[in-house]
Amino acid sequence: MTMELGIAKAEACLRVTAILFLVLTTCLVAFDSETKVVILPIEKKATYKDMKALKISMWVTSAAAGYNMLMLFKNSLISACSGGNFNGSYLCMAWIYFLLDQHHLKRRCWH
Repeated sequence: MTMELGIAKAEACLRVTAILFLVLTTCLVAFDSETKVVILPIEKKATYKDMKALKISMWVTSAAAGYNMLMLFKNSLISACSGGNFNGSYLCMAWIYFLLDQHHLKRRCWH
């Protein structure tokens, strides 16, 4: 039980670290801009909106951060439901997966 708790804590720390790095990457890409002088009075400002690859990169990192947040929330909810007993948490885990899937399907069908 101690090893399972240690693994759960390590996974949570890794997910929090990944979330921080992904959010930082998204912010750096979104808020960064570069100004270049084309002709003496004319300047061109480039942002992430000018390149399709940077837009896609920003969406992918945002989606990855969101996924890690969901998994972190799911794991903390499972451990709260099981009270530290990971052997009996399979029924609770099944309900959590079911409810998350229903929410995802509901959003997909209605929007």
